[in-house]
Order: sequence, then structure tokens, then C-alpha cells
Amino acid sequence: MGKLAGEYRFELRLRKLFEKAGYIAIKCARSKPLDLIIMKDGTVMTIEVKSARGILTEEQLEMQINLAKKAGVNYAIFKQMKKGKIKVSSSKGLLSKEALNEIQKVLGKRMIK
Repeated sequence: MGKLAGEYRFELRLRKLFEKAGYIAIKCARSKPLDLIIMKDGTVMTIEVKSARGILTEEQLEMQINLAKKAGVNYAIFKQMKKGKIKVSSSKGLLSKEALNEIQKVLGKRMIK
């Protein structure tokens, strides 16, 4: 199975976790610069999803950072790790402490910082 299939399954898993926690999770079209937009109670997070082998190019990262800054929303990268763990990272301070706490509540012990 290819890299995209693994990334798709991971993205689907994340959407289900957030929806179960009461979030609205919108999958962006493949042609769009981000994978997911997650919203709840005024908190908006733009999310890039990467499988264990997925690579985020510098160009893609810079474009996503610029979009998040322009929109004034949180930005995070969720990377699938071994044993069901999920590494959550951000760049240039684009993930508020409140948003990080909300992610921690949803992902629980699955989350690695």
C-alpha cells in the first residue's frame, strides 16, 4: 500500500477522534494546501497530516505557515508514529497553549510533543 493510503487512513482516524470529542472536522480537498480544519467553541486549527514516512517540504511548510498567520488561526502538524502514537508539532508559535491543551484532551496518551 502506498504512502498516500497510509496517510489517508491516519487522517480518517484523526477526524473520527476529533468528531467524537465534539469538533467539526473538515477534510480539505487534495488540491488544497492543508489536510484538515478542526473547529470547536471558537477554536480553529489547521492541520497537516503526515504518515510515518511522509515528508513536509520546506515550500509546503512555509505556505501553510503564511496561510495560518494570515487567517489568524492555529497550525499544527500531526505525524503518525510507531505503536499508534501521534507527534504534534507546530512552527513559529502558531499553536496556542489552549489549542495544544485541547489536542491533548482529544489524543490523550497517543500524543507525543
